[in-house]
Amino acid sequence: MENRKRPQILPGGTGRLGVEKTEDGCRFTAVFPEKEEAALLLYYKGKSTPCEEISMPYQPWNGRVRSVLLKNFQADRYEYNYLVNGQICQDPRAGFLVGRRQFGEEWPQDPHQ
Repeated sequence: MENRKRPQILPGGTGRLGVEKTEDGCRFTAVFPEKEEAALLLYYKGKSTPCEEISMPYQPWNGRVRSVLLKNFQADRYEYNYLVNGQICQDPRAGFLVGRRQFGEEWPQDPHQ
C-alpha cells in the first residue's frame, strides 16, 4: 500500500471562504452555524469512507467563520466534505463536485453519500 504522510493540522487564521492553496499547504475556510459542531472530512481520492475527521471548533471572535490549515497537504490525493452536527455537507464554494458531470445532473453513485 502507498505510504501517505499525514498533513500537519494548524489553526487556519483568516482567509477567503473556500479552499485556498498556501505556500506550504491548503487552508479550508467555511461558514457554519454558531456553536454547532463542525469538522473537515478528508477522503482518499475515489474512496467513500473518510480517512480523517478534523475538528473545526467554534471560536467566538471569528463568529460563524471557521478555518483550518493543513500544512504539507497533498491536495491531489484527497477529496473533502464538511460534517455539521453529524450531517455530511458539501462546500458551497467548491468549483467541482465528485459524482456530478455537470451541475444538477444525477450520477449513478455518490461516493460521499
